[in-house]
Amino acid sequence: CNSDPEDRLAILLDQFEHIGQRF
Repeated sequence: CNSDPEDRLAILLDQFEHIGQRF
């Protein structure tokens, strides 16, 4: 499993956007 820091950041940002849409 190869996890790049940028990929993790992208996923984190994606989740953050999902949370932002909720509020």
